[in-house]
Amino acid sequence: MASAGFFDYAQGQAASSGENLIFLGDWSEADWARLFEYTQTHRFAPGDRVITAGATDCALYLVASGQLEVVAERRRREKVATIDEGSVVGEQAFLDGQAASFDVVAATAVESLRLSLTDFETFSARHPDLGRSFLRDLGRILSLRLRATTEQLLRRR
Repeated sequence: MASAGFFDYAQGQAASSGENLIFLGDWSEADWARLFEYTQTHRFAPGDRVITAGATDCALYLVASGQLEVVAERRRREKVATIDEGSVVGEQAFLDGQAASFDVVAATAVESLRLSLTDFETFSARHPDLGRSFLRDLGRILSLRLRATTEQLLRRR
């Protein structure tokens, strides 16, 4: 997969739409090229399941193109969130080793980069500065998502 396009992001994304959930937007092409050596490209058609609730796969998916939906299967299928190109999904299981909480389904045709925890550990051992930057930005994404969820809960009161 060519690296061009994955980190060529639109400027000025609105804070109200997730406060810029672009992952590693400040990395150089060389930084991305190093990470790409440890990822596997996966393509999904609209409707394909990327992550299954309850699955214990601790991989992180970087969305290179397309859009994903996080859905809850309760009485009916309910969209919880949208994950856009340039962001990530699977961050909770990647970080805490717990089972996935929700299903993640391709809303459009999606190309993603899958990074297993084992491959990340190898990557970060060989490139510690990039590994640290990766984890810090992943923490930022997780924090912004938690803040957005908290705001939604407070609005419902």
